[in-house]
Amino acid sequence: MRESLDLMDVLGILLKRIWLIILISFIGFLVAFGYTKILVTPMYTSSIKLYVSNNVTEENQDRINYSDISASQLLVNTYRVIIRSDKVLDEVIRSQNLKYTANQLRSSIRIESVEDSQVMEILVTTPNPKASAAIANAIANTAPGKIKEITETGYIGVIDNAFPSLKPSSPNLFFNCFVGILIGGAIAAFYIIIREMLDDHIKGEEDLKRFYDIPMLGSIPVLNSQAKGGYYQYER
Repeated sequence: MRESLDLMDVLGILLKRIWLIILISFIGFLVAFGYTKILVTPMYTSSIKLYVSNNVTEENQDRINYSDISASQLLVNTYRVIIRSDKVLDEVIRSQNLKYTANQLRSSIRIESVEDSQVMEILVTTPNPKASAAIANAIANTAPGKIKEITETGYIGVIDNAFPSLKPSSPNLFFNCFVGILIGGAIAAFYIIIREMLDDHIKGEEDLKRFYDIPMLGSIPVLNSQAKGGYYQYER
């Protein structure tokens, strides 16, 4: 059993078993690929963009100043809370005849401010690309009226409507496979190093010198090994 290994020892041990590291890494890749393709449900995200203004009507937009912009940016946070409320989401569920509860629908919605602007982006993620787009557009149709009804101030308008996404937003196949390769390689390397440290077999002169403080009188070659100086090299 080895009590410690230096860096060169570790590198030498790993290089000697590089085939095992490659094999286990490939198995990790296959497991990650199969898990992602077979067991993970693809999710699709559609989004809408809404313009938020502190002015009450759309006609007043030509008189926007810095204070209006600052107030509008603060309103984005307020409108985010309102859009995620049961009052708005229940209306969206009724309009689309969805088999969701308000809590389930809320978990599929993400609302972000676009680069500290007066624009908010609402992203809807579901397993169905058409459903994601339909829900996002339903929010665009429902939210402005509900927000005006609740706040009685400001203006909110739709900039972009949602369209069904052609590609899933998750899972990330490449990332998952890369992680599978890393985990497989790490497991193989850990196994090789631990096995080497726990191995108490004497493999040669160096091990005898390392573990026993006794003089060596000679060594017996391995007769069938050319590398060990045996008769194999004289067979020709």
